[in-house]
Amino acid sequence: MIPIIGLMSGTSVDGIDASLVFTNGTKLDRTSFNSITPYREETQNFLKICNKNPKRFKEKKEQVARLTKLITNEHANVAKKLIKISGIKPELIGFHGQTIYHNPSNLVSIQLGDGKLLSKLLKTNVVFNFRSSDILNGGQGAPIAPIYHKYLIENLKIKLPAVIINIGGISNITYWDGENLLGFDTGPGNNLMDHYVQMILNKKFDKNGDLASLGTPNFAIVEEFLNQNYFNMVPPKSLDRTTFIKNNIYKKKF
Repeated sequence: MIPIIGLMSGTSVDGIDASLVFTNGTKLDRTSFNSITPYREETQNFLKICNKNPKRFKEKKEQVARLTKLITNEHANVAKKLIKISGIKPELIGFHGQTIYHNPSNLVSIQLGDGKLLSKLLKTNVVFNFRSSDILNGGQGAPIAPIYHKYLIENLKIKLPAVIINIGGISNITYWDGENLLGFDTGPGNNLMDHYVQMILNKKFDKNGDLASLGTPNFAIVEEFLNQNYFNMVPPKSLDRTTFIKNNIYKKKF
């Protein structure tokens, strides 16, 4: 078992989650050293510009390089704080980076973050570029979640078959029956609500679900969404964070 720091920034694009654990790749010992750190305002504003049109943004090499450096430096600072607080130097860093564009059907998934620079800044080994490597090997670009969920199911001794649903910006599910392991995106998670309150109320997110709790479900809109082609596709399948935000149903209603 060796000390490892995992760094993650998901489809909410709001900051960096970090955890220090001890693992050998199959077993896991958690520690109490975890952190959630919002991106600095400069990085957040840059990401907002990027997310308006990621395909066009990725063609602007100087801006991509600048944002990549900002993101990498922020991840390095988060890791350094965790190392200082814990007094433990990791032998390895798992670096997800910030996904800005995901289109596995065209074998493209773009994560901003420089693993080599991070390794230099932290003076340790860094594993990165998970999504692109997975896609090039026939996956959908999210190889880690099902493996971890399988570990949780087995560690908690949950009766098989079992599923775990993870509701992030995009929702995903893992199925494990002892022989077959399957994971895929099931649809939008928090990203539609995040986008709505950011656009309408100029808030970052619906804290505690306070705004959502005041409303009632509109099942007609739900049915419209469920008629989209994605829900008829057979797994494996995955979504970009903007897929449903760009959807005409969403645009028409909101």
